[in-house]
Amino acid sequence: MQINKPHTIRELRQQAQQANHRYLLLVCGERDWCYRYMDTQGGFADIETQVWVTDLALTDRHCIAVSKAQQLLGNEVDLVVYDAYAGFNPDAFGAVSGIVRGGGLLVLLAPQLSDWPDYIDPDYQSLCIHPFKPEQISRRFLTRFLSLVREEINNEEGAIRLIQQGDVFEKQEDASPAFKSSSDASYAISDTLFQDQQQLIAQIIKVATGHRRRPLVITADRGRGKSAALGYAAAELLKQGKQHIIITAPRVEALVSFFRHAGLALNLSRKRNTLQLGDSLIQFIPPDELLRSTPSADLLMVDEA
Repeated sequence: MQINKPHTIRELRQQAQQANHRYLLLVCGERDWCYRYMDTQGGFADIETQVWVTDLALTDRHCIAVSKAQQLLGNEVDLVVYDAYAGFNPDAFGAVSGIVRGGGLLVLLAPQLSDWPDYIDPDYQSLCIHPFKPEQISRRFLTRFLSLVREEINNEEGAIRLIQQGDVFEKQEDASPAFKSSSDASYAISDTLFQDQQQLIAQIIKVATGHRRRPLVITADRGRGKSAALGYAAAELLKQGKQHIIITAPRVEALVSFFRHAGLALNLSRKRNTLQLGDSLIQFIPPDELLRSTPSADLLMVDEA
């Protein structure tokens, strides 16, 4: 491990964009110091899509409470700043880590690593039942998380960037990204698609245009671009002559990525949860309405997330 000048937010973002990877940065220290560090960095102020998960009221930033973090599933952003002082909830942290798009950053604000296990996390209160108190929580998740962080920091090929109050730690320049994905791209719709997304789009089109009526089930980790691939595939099918494609999901808010990528491919804007190209359309219909009305369509897409 080298002790050098730290990466700035701007430098890290440039590296992430060049590699089209997502990076993780831990900013550890007293809470006020963490926010001062972010304020002095710059580089994030001009990022168009960003979310701050915190219990503070930051009037100049898009903030959301930890308890509502899972509502962000289905979105894509360039920057997520998660304030662990507001509650380091595993489900919330997992949800927001999955919405960072390629070339984006996930920044975690937290106590210094040596002090973090002693911090009485606000999230512990929800785990306590009488007569137990928050300070009696075992901290098993945090212990495991910190052990993985330390392994990654001490690994010469590790990817986590760590900046601590009073000490500056920087990983080597050629470190591998924390989130890996293929960089090959050849699909006609977009030269920024990953190889697995290209293959998925081709499979969707094959199923939708083939003679056999068979389902296609897609499984992948969060943040792998499933919704984006669905959007591109739907747009391509409309261009190929499909008249009516239905997309359904538990909530229309979960389809932000789908509609954004389909709209980009068609050069259209969504109107009333619909993209229309001439007489053809891509339409969102809630699951309960689908069961009631059973409308006809060339293809039904279900975005489970």
